[in-house]
Amino acid sequence: DVASGVLAAAARQTAGLHTRNMGTIGGLLASADLHAPLSIVMAALGSRVKMYEQSGEMLLWQDVCAQARQNSLREHLITSISFTLPDQPYSMAYTQVARTPADRPIVGVAGLVSRQSADMLEISVAIGGLTHDLGAVSEAFNRQQVANLAECVHTLLPLKYSDAVLISDHLGSSEYRRSMSSILTERAIASALNSLA
Repeated sequence: DVASGVLAAAARQTAGLHTRNMGTIGGLLASADLHAPLSIVMAALGSRVKMYEQSGEMLLWQDVCAQARQNSLREHLITSISFTLPDQPYSMAYTQVARTPADRPIVGVAGLVSRQSADMLEISVAIGGLTHDLGAVSEAFNRQQVANLAECVHTLLPLKYSDAVLISDHLGSSEYRRSMSSILTERAIASALNSLA
C-alpha cells in the first residue's frame, strides 16, 4: 500500500464515489479544497506541483493550495504532481475530528514517520482546519525525544498562532481547533510509530 494505505483512505474520505470517479487530484488542488483529507495527506508527503512553463523547482503542495485559495491558479495548467516516499522504513497515519464520521473534517492531521538511522526519526506533519492555509512541518528527533511524544508535538505544532489567524466558525472555535490539532497530531504520530515498530 502506498503511504501505508493512508493515501487511498484519504481519497475515499475526500469525496463520494461518483465524484472520485470523475475527479482528479489536480482538480482537488485547483478547487482550493485545502482542508480535504487527501490534500492534508499530500502535504504531509511533501508533494510537489509543476505548472506549465514554470521554471525552477517544483512548488510544495501547500504553497500551491495557498495560491489556489487566492484564485491565482486561473489560467495555469498543472502538468505534474509528485511525491517521493522515504527510502528508509516509514509509516503514515491520518486522523480527523468531524461532526459525524461522514462529515468533512473540522481539523485533520496526517503524520509521516521515517527511520533515518538506528537512533533518528524524521516526523512530518500536515494540519488542515487550524488556519486558513494548510500547514506542514518536518523535524528530526532522536529516540529519546520521541519517548516524550507530547514534547515532540509541541515542537512540531505552530501553537504560537494568534487567535486572529486561527479559524473560528460554527464548527469550532479557535481554541477548540488548537486543542484538537494537538490531540490529533499526537494520535497520528503515535499510530505511525506503532506501525513502524
